[in-house]
Amino acid sequence: MDWIGHIDTNMSAAISAVATAISAASTLVVAVFTAFLFYENRRLRKAGNSPEMVAYLATHPDGHGGVNFILANVGTGPAYDVQFELIGDENDRVAHEVLLANDNTRSSIGVVPQNERITALFGISYVLYGSKDGQKPLAPLDVRISFNDGRGFRRVSHSRIDVKQFAGLAGVIAKPPIVKIADRLGNIEKSLGLIARQSANFAAFVNISKFEDEYVRKAKGAD
Repeated sequence: MDWIGHIDTNMSAAISAVATAISAASTLVVAVFTAFLFYENRRLRKAGNSPEMVAYLATHPDGHGGVNFILANVGTGPAYDVQFELIGDENDRVAHEVLLANDNTRSSIGVVPQNERITALFGISYVLYGSKDGQKPLAPLDVRISFNDGRGFRRVSHSRIDVKQFAGLAGVIAKPPIVKIADRLGNIEKSLGLIARQSANFAAFVNISKFEDEYVRKAKGAD
């Protein structure tokens, strides 16, 4: 019967060893899973605090020849205390009547949310391109942008803007359909106003046609 007891002892030891191995494996899996969750949470937090500020030029949506300067947050998360500076030949900007200047009195922009932008009129297309006085187009400018992310770290980015990006692009300053419709409605309103002002003169003419007349006859009545 000793061999039975020996088997029982070996089975107990084996079961204990297996249980220990399973427990160790479970602990390892939990540890790995916890580390993965920690990494993912950290990555998501970092992704939500990664704003990226860029600057670029775009034609004015009204199609009147204006060119807009746009400061946009294309990253993830809001950008705080945003400041920007145009870097380039200031005399060249003055000669091309650039309407946006480095203003020392301008405070920083409090916040630019994710996927939002700030728009300002930069100049007039043909003036910027030098067509007004036979000049060369405005020289390219660098834009230095500094801002804080959601964790309070100060970041700096650089963009380059160049009006020659529109060279040879026909129709880029054309009016969109909605603006054309608004203009036509305005013209109709003006025409109706003119008709209304002339209606008094129309009313002053009296129809004196007779039954036998071949043509309509009118006479001006008393005012």
